[in-house]
Amino acid sequence: MISWVILGTCLCFAVFLAWRDEHHKIYAESIDKIVRKIIDLISDPSHQSLIERHDLIGALIYYADALKTEQHTKKVCDRIEELGHGDAFEFLGLVYEPKTFENKKWKLVREASLSGKDVRLDINVLDFIRPQWAKNNGLKKIPLTEEGQAEREIRSEAYKTRVEETSAARYFRKKSKRL
Repeated sequence: MISWVILGTCLCFAVFLAWRDEHHKIYAESIDKIVRKIIDLISDPSHQSLIERHDLIGALIYYADALKTEQHTKKVCDRIEELGHGDAFEFLGLVYEPKTFENKKWKLVREASLSGKDVRLDINVLDFIRPQWAKNNGLKKIPLTEEGQAEREIRSEAYKTRVEETSAARYFRKKSKRL
């Protein structure tokens, strides 16, 4: 009798471990699928006109329905950054302190998506945040003191460099596809 209990317990444990591994695989695949869709959207040469173009945060907002939680959003953003496409929230970090975005990224992406406003470009997302969202969600602006201005300039230069590198990479990809 004891051997049947031990066998049943081992079987339940094995089934649980197999289920957990499959769940993690599906979760990882969903992150990779979302990341691929976002990168395709920002890299697609047919979407480079201002009418159709999406910046990184705009693409993240476009696929907001696929993001399930704050942690899921963070993993997608981390994966995008690992692939060399930068931080989706970097532009907003020029105006607001980046630490104040912690645990609010998913909420921002979801609410921007549901707002019905045009939020494809960084500047449009900033316009969405400015009126009330920042105030209601505790975002702190970088102060306009000398120190705050110096911090803004450093971040601005880093952002410009990343945008230039990304634009150059898109240009060469576009050229290589034509050849």
